[in-house]
Amino acid sequence: MGGYASVQKLEDFSKLLETVLRYNNSFGKHSVDAIAGYSYQYFVNDGIRNAVSGFLSDEFKWYSLQAASTNQGVTSFKGSNKLISMYGRVNYNFDDVILATGTIRRDGSSRFGSGHQWGIFPSGSLAWRISNMDFFKSKTISDLKIRTSYGVTGNQEIGNLNSITRLGATAAGYIVGGQRITTVLPLQYANPDLKWEQTAQFNTGIDYTLLDGRIRGSVDYYVKKTTDLLLRIPVPSPTAVSTQLANVGSVQNKGIELEISADIIKKADFSWSTSINYSRNRNKVLSLSN
Repeated sequence: MGGYASVQKLEDFSKLLETVLRYNNSFGKHSVDAIAGYSYQYFVNDGIRNAVSGFLSDEFKWYSLQAASTNQGVTSFKGSNKLISMYGRVNYNFDDVILATGTIRRDGSSRFGSGHQWGIFPSGSLAWRISNMDFFKSKTISDLKIRTSYGVTGNQEIGNLNSITRLGATAAGYIVGGQRITTVLPLQYANPDLKWEQTAQFNTGIDYTLLDGRIRGSVDYYVKKTTDLLLRIPVPSPTAVSTQLANVGSVQNKGIELEISADIIKKADFSWSTSINYSRNRNKVLSLSN
């Protein structure tokens, strides 16, 4: 009754610093392309919201919240986090026959507990283009490449302040002398052992092109294992908090992917292409324990 009005203000901003050093050189049949970099990111989000009801007149709109008879509640928040990365990558090419890439990253996130904020994530790949070898002679196969790769990536997308104890004030507390007393209760228990979730993936495959590009395709086999899963687990009762974020287990995905594309008709005024994809994935929970 008497109308309702709310005013809220939200602000999100970030700061980013990127520095990259690059090296590129070719000598004979060899070529090297390398980079080294440093990245700094700082994210901040904050906001406030006030809601009221019970106005004598709708002329106030939301410009005079103090004219309302009932305060529905005031909430405010602020959060921030930092992400720092140092990385390097080297690409090597030998006569367009041997292609190799090596990468290493060292990432640090303020979202994890002290002593667990940094993670090292390497990766590497190797490819052999058989069709460019002198012994390879085929009128049907235009391009044929065998490749394999392995790498580790990290996940820190868990929100802010999940590794420390968080407290919250509530007006739904005790009544003393006829007046309700605001109480402070835990919203979350600390977990100083919270760390990066890591995913390691092995992949091997073949890329091919037939009949001067009229038919193209690839075959891939992969195994991906995620460890130190970031999941919420139940907290034993009785307690003021029902769940807690923790690194609690591992899962595995493996499968195959097939792709083939073909130019059925390729003319100056008309073309018709088609693609076929097939994939099969098996997911297995390896462990769920704290």
